[in-house]
Amino acid sequence: LFSAEKEKLNVSENLMVKKKFPLIAGFGQFGYARPGLNILNPDLTDYYLVGLSLKWNIWDWGEMKKNKQQLSLTKEMINNREENFRKNITTVAGIEKNKLKQIKELIQKDNEIIQLKEQIAKESSNALENGTKTTTDYLSDLNAEKKARLNKAIHEIELSKTEINLRTVTGQISMNISN
Repeated sequence: LFSAEKEKLNVSENLMVKKKFPLIAGFGQFGYARPGLNILNPDLTDYYLVGLSLKWNIWDWGEMKKNKQQLSLTKEMINNREENFRKNITTVAGIEKNKLKQIKELIQKDNEIIQLKEQIAKESSNALENGTKTTTDYLSDLNAEKKARLNKAIHEIELSKTEINLRTVTGQISMNISN
């Protein structure tokens, strides 16, 4: 978008410069009629007209200078908008990368928690079989293990979402919405 706007301004500038050049045009007309160019002669005669036209705006009352200033200001505005856009993309991409790092660390911690909860659930199962633990204690330990697995799944979904957001922001993926 920014390059297209810059190209449009360049074309406008070239057009403005070319308006300053003189415009030369030629024309011609040929005919065969009664009467021809001589109204007093009633016979069929041929006639022709040939001409050359010159149009040159020598004095533009400072219009070109004003237009050039306007174009240069517009170019500067576009450059500033592009720079701000790139800074915003860099900032948002940095935020998304930090989120990715944090979520990956959470998933690693979730794996450790799952291993510990599995061990606790196995020990509770053994204790239940031996009669040293109640069924309620075993079920609460088993539910804690399942909850840890669910937390890991939630974090994996958040990881996928953050990866897609990062790719979208950096322009590596585009979202096509069609009916």
